[in-house]
Order: sequence, then structure tokens, then C-alpha cells
Amino acid sequence: MNVLIVDDEAPVKRSLTHIIERELPHFHVVCIADNGLEALKHIEELRPDLIITDVKMPELDGLQLSREIRKRGYSMEIIVVSGYNDYSYLREALQHGVMDYLLKPVDPDEVVATLGRVYERHQNRQKELMGKQVWLSDHKVHIQKLAESIWFLQEEQVWEQVKELGVATRSSADTSASQTVELCMQWMTMVNAELKQLSGGKLSMEEHSEFRELSTSTNPMQEVKQLINTLMDEIRRMRNWGSHRIVLNALDYIQLNFSKESLSLGEIADAVGMSATYFSKCFRAEMGVSCTQHITRLRMKKAMELLGDPSFKVYEVAHATGFNEYAHFAKVFKKTFDFSPSEYRTNLGIS
Repeated sequence: MNVLIVDDEAPVKRSLTHIIERELPHFHVVCIADNGLEALKHIEELRPDLIITDVKMPELDGLQLSREIRKRGYSMEIIVVSGYNDYSYLREALQHGVMDYLLKPVDPDEVVATLGRVYERHQNRQKELMGKQVWLSDHKVHIQKLAESIWFLQEEQVWEQVKELGVATRSSADTSASQTVELCMQWMTMVNAELKQLSGGKLSMEEHSEFRELSTSTNPMQEVKQLINTLMDEIRRMRNWGSHRIVLNALDYIQLNFSKESLSLGEIADAVGMSATYFSKCFRAEMGVSCTQHITRLRMKKAMELLGDPSFKVYEVAHATGFNEYAHFAKVFKKTFDFSPSEYRTNLGIS
């Protein structure tokens, strides 16, 4: 853990630095500051894991520094150093995310014990964070499918994905109520990022109260459902969905025929009774992407699915997804995912 020491008394700074360097190999003093204002500049630059700050300092004292750290959204640990008569300061410090304190003059054993508790909390948080990252990675496909289903207003698929993610969230090992809320927040944040990309930045959850209230909700899945309904209503308004429902028929036709290499904009437009030019304009307005981009996306998703099946040869996957020439298929796949079909299979352990 990287440590920033903030104190206007040189002997205290020297003493703390000496104890940490001599007794605590898991800690590294990266910077020393004389007051809170100076400390804030270093925090912005260094992002230390732990701040040890004196309570009483000129310009910006320890309590003001703690308030400012939390106001700026930093989550690092804070320890305050105070005299015996500063308990009123300590009570206020605890309200600003300060977890521990040290009394002056600093006692080496107390410093070691206090920083030991800090390190244990830090390690537990890192393990918890790693667990969440693994969970989100394991469910990334469902999260992406949910975002796409919302964007394409495929309600049946939306609620199917919400149900699967909800079950996975609640059954996640050692998931408390607060952890359930946090997982919901994180996968909805990922959905939000996907929707921003799909909509070219036109659609975002941040402006909706359901998203802001999700972090404090006692029923997060209900908030998620309300938020998704709100988003889909917004998408319908954005696209004037009622006057362009014919695009839904086009989506069904594409879904059935995207594996045909000959599938063209003109064929799809004919199938739904529109001119190619007007259909192209309507499709982009409805879906946020061109018809060609949508077809390519479907083909690439199917290609990834088939490449995961060892019974398919790579050239067979190309043919099954609308590419008569393997070289063209490989080029499009590489452009889409930044790795070739063969590299993808190698990563999956399929030769």
C-alpha cells in the first residue's frame, strides 16, 4: 500500500516514516506533505492507498482534508493523528470516512497494529473486488445481450436476460443485500456503457432517477425493471417507433436470412415493401446503425458461437455465416474483434 503522510510537524513525519519503513514491508511512503492543500495536489497525482494526516494543520486541516477527499470521490483509507484532547475532532472525523486514528506522541507498536488493520481491510476489499470482476466477466455475454435487446426493443429477450442476471446475482456466493445492490449497479453500469455505444451517445441511464437511486435501493431488481421500462419508452419516443413498425418485420427477415451471402439491402427492402433508399433511412433512424452494420454484427455473433464448437471447421463457420470466401470472413472477423478466427480458437483451447 502506498502511503501519503500529511503533518506540519517534522518530527512526527520523520517518526512515522521511520516506523513504516522499518516495521511494515507491505507499506511504502510515496510522499510527505506539510498541509492539506499540498496533500490534495499529491493525492490527485499519486492516488495513494492510505493517507495519514494530522488533525490540526494550517491552511487545510485534517478534517477539512478528509471531507474534501470524500467529496472528490476518492475511497482511499484515512488515518488521523491527534492529541489526547482532540476527541471532538475524532468524532467528526469518523463521519467523513476516517477508519482509524493515532494519538500523539505516536507509539511504534500502535502504528504497526493500526496499519495492520488497515492492510487487512485493504486485502479483503481487493479480494471482494476481484470476485466481482470475475462474476462480471463470467456474465459479460448476458450483459451484452441485455443491452442489445433493450436497444432493439426485443422485450421477450430483455426480460429473459434480466431474469438470468437476477438469479445469478442472488445466487452468487456470499452475496449480502449490499453486495446484491452493488452487483446490480455494476452490471447495469456495463449495460449503460453498451447502450451509449449502440446509440452513439444519445442514450444514457445517468439522467434517470431509477439509476441514481439503485445504489440505495432495498429492492434493486425492481429498480432495474423500472429503469429498463423507462429506457425502452425513451427509445420508442426517440425513434417514433409507432410509425415505423415495419422495421420489425425487416429485423425478423434478416434474422432468418443473414447466413445467405446474397442477402442485400434491396432484397430486405422488397421483402417489407419499401424502396431501398427509404428503407435504409428508416432502418438507421430506428436502430442507430445501418442495415449492413446490423447484418455484420449478427454474422459475427453467430461466427463466435460456431467457432466455439470443435465439430465445425473454420471454413464451415465462414460459409454458415454468409461468407463464401474464407479470406473475406477472416478479414471482417479480425476487424470486428482485433483477433483472427484461428487466434480465437487457440484462446479457447480448440486446435
